[in-house]
Amino acid sequence: MNSRLIPAALFLACAHLGWSQVTTARFYGIVTDPSGSVVPGASIALTNRDTAAVASKKTDAAGEFMFDFLRVGTYTLTIEASGFKTLQSSGIELGAAQSIRRSFILEIGSTSDTVRVTADTVEVNTVNAEQRESFSTVQATQLPLARRNYSNLLKIGTGVADIPGGVRMNGLGKSGASITVDGTNATANSENSYTSMFNSFNYIDTLSVEAIQEVQVTKGVISAEYGQQLSGNVNLITRSGTNTWHGSAFENFQAEELNARGQFLTANVPLTFNQFGGAIGGPIRRDRLFVFSTYEGYRERTMRFVSGDVPTAKLRNEMLAAVPAYKTALDIMPLPNRPFATTADVGRFEGAASTKAQDNHAVVKGDIRLTNLSNLALTYTRGRPYRTNENLTQNARNWLGFQERGTANYIVSGPAWTSETRFGYNFNEVDRNDSYFFTAVDGARPEVSFGGRRFPGIQATGLFSTGDAEFNNRYGPLWSLEEKFAKHIGKHSLKFGGILTRRASGRVNLEVPQLRYVDRAELLSNNPSRFQVFFGQPRYLGRNNEIGAFLQDDWRVSPKLVVNLGVRYDFFSKYVAKPEDARESAGFFNLDGLLDNQFHFGPFRDPSRPVENDGWVNLGPRVGFSYNPDGRGRTVIRGGHSVMFGIQPTDDYNSAVSRTAFLTRSVVYSKAEGSALRLRYPLFVDEVLPLVTASKQLQRESLFDPHIQNPYSMNTYFGVQREVAGGMILESAFVGTRGLKYRLRRQFNEVNRLTGLRPNPDLGTGIYFDSSQTSSYYSWQSSFRKRLSRGFMGSAHYTWGKGLSYSGGDTGASFSGDTVVAVQDFFDVRSNYGPSAGDVKHNFVGEFLYQTPALAQMRNPIARSTIGGWQISGIFTARTGSPLLITQGCAITHCRPDYIGGNAIAPNYRTTLQYLNAATFARVPIVSASGATLRAGNLGNGALRLPGMWNLDFSLGKNFKITELVRFQIRGDMFNVFNHTNFSGITTDINSGNFGRFTNTLGARAIQLNARISF
Repeated sequence: MNSRLIPAALFLACAHLGWSQVTTARFYGIVTDPSGSVVPGASIALTNRDTAAVASKKTDAAGEFMFDFLRVGTYTLTIEASGFKTLQSSGIELGAAQSIRRSFILEIGSTSDTVRVTADTVEVNTVNAEQRESFSTVQATQLPLARRNYSNLLKIGTGVADIPGGVRMNGLGKSGASITVDGTNATANSENSYTSMFNSFNYIDTLSVEAIQEVQVTKGVISAEYGQQLSGNVNLITRSGTNTWHGSAFENFQAEELNARGQFLTANVPLTFNQFGGAIGGPIRRDRLFVFSTYEGYRERTMRFVSGDVPTAKLRNEMLAAVPAYKTALDIMPLPNRPFATTADVGRFEGAASTKAQDNHAVVKGDIRLTNLSNLALTYTRGRPYRTNENLTQNARNWLGFQERGTANYIVSGPAWTSETRFGYNFNEVDRNDSYFFTAVDGARPEVSFGGRRFPGIQATGLFSTGDAEFNNRYGPLWSLEEKFAKHIGKHSLKFGGILTRRASGRVNLEVPQLRYVDRAELLSNNPSRFQVFFGQPRYLGRNNEIGAFLQDDWRVSPKLVVNLGVRYDFFSKYVAKPEDARESAGFFNLDGLLDNQFHFGPFRDPSRPVENDGWVNLGPRVGFSYNPDGRGRTVIRGGHSVMFGIQPTDDYNSAVSRTAFLTRSVVYSKAEGSALRLRYPLFVDEVLPLVTASKQLQRESLFDPHIQNPYSMNTYFGVQREVAGGMILESAFVGTRGLKYRLRRQFNEVNRLTGLRPNPDLGTGIYFDSSQTSSYYSWQSSFRKRLSRGFMGSAHYTWGKGLSYSGGDTGASFSGDTVVAVQDFFDVRSNYGPSAGDVKHNFVGEFLYQTPALAQMRNPIARSTIGGWQISGIFTARTGSPLLITQGCAITHCRPDYIGGNAIAPNYRTTLQYLNAATFARVPIVSASGATLRAGNLGNGALRLPGMWNLDFSLGKNFKITELVRFQIRGDMFNVFNHTNFSGITTDINSGNFGRFTNTLGARAIQLNARISF
């Protein structure tokens, strides 16, 4: 691993700079006398309960005041005006990105008299039309979250779906959401927007929950402050030190004895999981200097369920008799251990494979109150996750992660203005190595280059696959800079600012070749239909810049109506790759556009300008309104429309980087081309390299439309919020999105299905990317929320929705986003229009937390301890099924079978495990000359769906009061408490003997035990 540390001098020198999403709150107010007349010139003071920081303003001629860039926390508001009693309102809770507008009535009298009230927490949004879901420290630490990972919270809400590594929002793919900590970029993947590191091998996503003060999810029609995203923002606010020392220590434990047996296993698998750590924070200098720090680690040793089709002894013997060299690939595969026919070529293996994982994660934050009007905050985060997984084959996969992240935030205010500046730095690196890459070495001859004589993997369609094997290192730094100002002018609350972001990401990537055989005859005759040979990439960095500017006006037209007007401009520079070692050669070599339907392209472009800059039309307007008909903030009608421009993830760009223009990262040969070159198993990189360099046929793995544009989304919201009683809020709304200029991937210049020849014989095949994908999403979203009172809080969210797109509805790569490889014919994209990735029609999720009273008034200490202090919490989810993509293995990139009629879903699948009725499908004939299907199959993209699922995670805990300041908690979290079987892992290739059959579940009941002490 190439470790990189944040230079301390640079970090401190840039502490006055910044880049962000919205991390602070905005608080509006209007002050009147008992008759309703406004009170101008009143003195307003807002005091932070934890740090004693005071912000001061005066009401204007309209009796209004505004505080901007307020830190998350609890505040006390004090209002003084001559001829009126002083009003003091305490307990005002402000969250990140929250905008609150309140009315205050002063009583006539002397300022020496004080009227004290406790503020009601305001949940109804009377300021703008955004959708905002906020999770507090209580929810992050007290709800049942597997392995204490905050990402499990992201499924709570409407229009959202959490998936490994990220979240989908309002029908837009995973790559469209930005992940930030204290407003600065915090993606854990240098190539895309991720909550976890590449391949989601770590358990501590982004931040330890011990360091989280608030998780804030913002989507929909959001203010122009938000940029470089398509669907919304997940922002984590780190905890800060206060004037009182506080801390915690915890242990989280899991073991196989606590868990139910996996539904596909005959015995429980061994498990030992320990998660531990703590936090401490407090004042270094009271009211001025504060510190907070946390450490969290875990150690896991376990087994996991693995299954797959493997060759029987019969087929093995036939393969070895035909091609003795197959032995290297066959040696890593087990024999079947499930019943199979004596004449069968493959059987099923089901078993357990070992997993080891660990991490050491730390966060340190310092807050400095420089003056009464300015504050500086510095945050540093580091992580070192590691994981190794054994697989079905003897090809263990190992991950090693390295993460360094820092943020500096400076806020200063004046009498009528406030500014926020922020600097962020984020570096991620992941090594992913497969053991087969290092063991499958041909010792007969030395390698010309590293990885040059590694035995290939085998893909035998309908039989088995040995899988891929690679050496993969991904890394990249990102830094960002922003300046924002807020100014209150009459009825207008203005915000404006600018952003500069510098992204860099790179790879070192080597893989073993892959040979595909479309049937048994090809396998035994060693006559593959498809050859893919990887020449790899040297160490390089691809760089691009983004610049954004915005202006936002929240216009208070009347006490009942606020109109939001904003505009944002984003410029996205071209992506350019250069080697890190000047002695190496590397670049993004792109051809100058597709010229015709025979796949002739223009000449090579200058590698310093492989694609054009994008930004001259990237103006994103934001329009919204909030109408409060009762004038008391209890009911609000909200609506609006916004346009947001997103980044181009660098994952696909990085796959296009190669050593030279004529030596691409990988080459794909057809059956005819391989036969002409006499390619067979075993196939080595060192042997193919001279064939490529001598060939007149140009090979490019990836080509991009040089005028590819950055994607943008159009978001529409219209709904009603209503506070009913006792802190309960109801919300119901229509929400729609439209994704435009999304990246579409298609395989160019594939062989003719009938002849096996390419349309352009002078060019190989590869992936072509342009901006021709669109997506649409329409939904009705309803929520019920109950804020914490009398020990109870909770929420319930229901979404009815429908999302459609051509290939998943995302802008990222198929290996890191929600992109689906689904286009059967390059020039017939419309026939692939179908459900977007993860689309579900009905989705319900709810969460609750209840704490019984402490019963301090009860005299009997035993009864008080036994009855009081109990706590229950839970998360319930239920949804309909997501789309299935049925395939037919062939020699080209993507083939689908025909649907011939009948009920495709077997009615008794829960007992037989056979979900799809194979009799309702028919294979499209394979053409021997090409190894491809005769034509495209008629089965639609996502035409079938998985069954629905439901699940309840439940927690039971007991809180003990050790001393006045020390608390102790023990708790048991039960995931899938009812041990309900939710099937997964269905085999979708019609050529497989296991087609349509479930091979796994979403998990049996698991229990984790927690102990926590806090002070």
